[in-house]
Amino acid sequence: MMGPMHIAETQQDAVDNCRFGLERVMDYLAHVVPTPPRDATTYEARVAEMNDSGGAVIGTPDMAIAQIQRLIDQSGGFGCFLMFGGDFAYVAATKRSYELFAQYVMPHFQGQLAPPQASHDWIVGADHAFVKATINAIDKSMGEYAAERGRPAPPRLGDALS
Repeated sequence: MMGPMHIAETQQDAVDNCRFGLERVMDYLAHVVPTPPRDATTYEARVAEMNDSGGAVIGTPDMAIAQIQRLIDQSGGFGCFLMFGGDFAYVAATKRSYELFAQYVMPHFQGQLAPPQASHDWIVGADHAFVKATINAIDKSMGEYAAERGRPAPPRLGDALS
């Protein structure tokens, strides 16, 4: 998943930081990708509209957590969230946004990879049982195919790999 996001200690700080370039970036994107029509006529109202619709997060770490959780709940889960970086704010404010994301948002979601990691560990720890099962299935299918055609059984793949 990917989405526009800029976070700061307060929502007002994030809104103020993004005066630098948010509207310019969003105007550009409106000419590149389909975007919903905007009803808001002021900068503050446009930011509120983006936040309220879930189209962006210009706010706090808690707002970022809520947005990512909403996406997880809506999609059933995903591998990672990429923050769309488009020069919304000056470099120092952008760097601080990334620091806040790393300090507060990422730790909130730690543990999300536990089920895939457990599956990986189970597969790797199975002493190649799944490779062996696959080889046996291939050998069985090749034998059945040869028998259907009245041909001698081919050499077993499992024998060649032993």
